[in-house]
Amino acid sequence: MTDDTLETLQDKLLAEVAAAADAEALEGARIALLGRQGRITDLMKGLSKVAPDERRARGQALNLLKDAVADAIAARKQVFDEGALDARLAEERVDVTLPARPGADGCIHPISQAIDEMVAIFCEMGFEVAEGPHI
Repeated sequence: MTDDTLETLQDKLLAEVAAAADAEALEGARIALLGRQGRITDLMKGLSKVAPDERRARGQALNLLKDAVADAIAARKQVFDEGALDARLAEERVDVTLPARPGADGCIHPISQAIDEMVAIFCEMGFEVAEGPHI
């Protein structure tokens, strides 16, 4: 491939990324372009068949292509994420004029609960609880 075909390929791939209508379509485009069986990955795998003197220049050009496509995908993904966040924020409005939710009043301390249970058990057995000054 010459530089002209790489440039036209880059333009074509960037157009595919820009044409993604939503995040799912963008993810599909990312997989189709940069995934294991992606078009750019196939071009990178084909570097082994290129002559050694051309391999370096071709590899650099393919890396630039890959970086450009990855940057375009990241930018497009950020646009979709911001749009989703804006939609979510518009949907989930907080009404600060509503009264506060009632909080939990708390619960009995575990030691106090154990003492109450022991007093109940001993009272059922006939004992009485006497409270008074400590000796």
